[in-house]
Amino acid sequence: GSQAIRSTIAQAHSFCTDGEVSLVSSDHCGRNHRIVTGRSVVAWAHAGGHRSRSRSEPRLTWAQGTLEGDVLPRYSYIRRHRLKSVIRHAEGRSGLLAWRIPVWRSIMNAVSRRLFLGGAGSMGATAVAGIAGARQLYDSRLSTAGSAADDRSEPVPAMTEMQYRVGVPIQSLPGDGSALHVITLPGNYYLAGGLQGEAGLHGIEIRASHVRIDLRGHSLRGTSGSRSAIVAVPGIRACTVMDGHVLGWGACGIDLMNGRESSVSRISVGMNARSGIKANGASVVVDCAASSNGDHGIEAVHLTVVKRCRSLSNGRAGIRADSNSTVSDCACSDNRAHGICAGSQCRIDHNAISGSPRGIMVGFGCRVEDNLTSANAIGYLATGVGNFLVRNSSQDIEAFTIAAGNAYGPIVHVAGAGSLSGVANADHSWANFSF
Repeated sequence: GSQAIRSTIAQAHSFCTDGEVSLVSSDHCGRNHRIVTGRSVVAWAHAGGHRSRSRSEPRLTWAQGTLEGDVLPRYSYIRRHRLKSVIRHAEGRSGLLAWRIPVWRSIMNAVSRRLFLGGAGSMGATAVAGIAGARQLYDSRLSTAGSAADDRSEPVPAMTEMQYRVGVPIQSLPGDGSALHVITLPGNYYLAGGLQGEAGLHGIEIRASHVRIDLRGHSLRGTSGSRSAIVAVPGIRACTVMDGHVLGWGACGIDLMNGRESSVSRISVGMNARSGIKANGASVVVDCAASSNGDHGIEAVHLTVVKRCRSLSNGRAGIRADSNSTVSDCACSDNRAHGICAGSQCRIDHNAISGSPRGIMVGFGCRVEDNLTSANAIGYLATGVGNFLVRNSSQDIEAFTIAAGNAYGPIVHVAGAGSLSGVANADHSWANFSF
């Protein structure tokens, strides 16, 4: 097998445009060989018997989702590449498989084409000898790029492999009449320095799913008449924004309300005309701070989780939650309407709320547990029905205002009571306390 493979290396030379062909590795018994032709071709040749197709094959992952392997060799080298599409090319019973990787157009155009070939027949040389056939397959796919079949496949991102791993500077992206910078491709992006907003424009508009934006500690600063600092267009999924500051924009700080499954972490938003952070659809907002925004500090709806956040001095609620969302381990202070305002089927637990007209207000079917409110006009306000309030503590002007149709643990007033051993219901497992 080795001799046959070496004798056919010259055939691979004709396919390579940017490097020398060399046999770089083989296993202890000489059955599996890796042939590298610069950055153009990587060929795996199996010189032994037929590989069983009943093996459980690896699951290939990349930033836009998951892709099932199809009779892939077991080598981990394949896992180190983010695959965009898989093409199987079989020749007879030799089991020649060809995988095209059109992930980065710049590599495809400027460097060369890259293939993985795996021969499952009795002679691994068959795989290498089939390079010419694989080339014809690849070229035919390129020549029909405008066909209906290729229209159904995903477009090739114009991003190099290094750019995908390290990230693209946001300041290098062009804008349009909507935003200063527009993200149109999935991948990693970072802020290379502070960004100053302009009137009538968003700072960054996200038009692709599976985007990760790292602000790297820099600030996005708005100006009078500007729009939102970061905004997602409808239908976007799985976007991440992290590690930075968003200040003084004419609309929202970070508006991902049109997207789903997003993540916002370690972000501070302040002095924006509308809400600081808006997230929707099974998103996560964690370790963020919102202050002095004109509307809500943080808005979380439809299965969104808000955790370990701080929200103070906002124009309405510190945190607004709705539709099966969760607010946990947060601190809200001095917000003008509510510390936390929850609509329906939300869980509100282990929060500290102070200095607002209403500490925690819930609508319908919410569970409110193990919270502390203090210095609010009303600590807990349940306006709808079906809510469940247990193990909460209040040091407010009015502790609990709960409408009929709700369930709650006994409210125990213990202000100045000293030892609780003689206070009725103080040892109740569901007791709420006013002190």
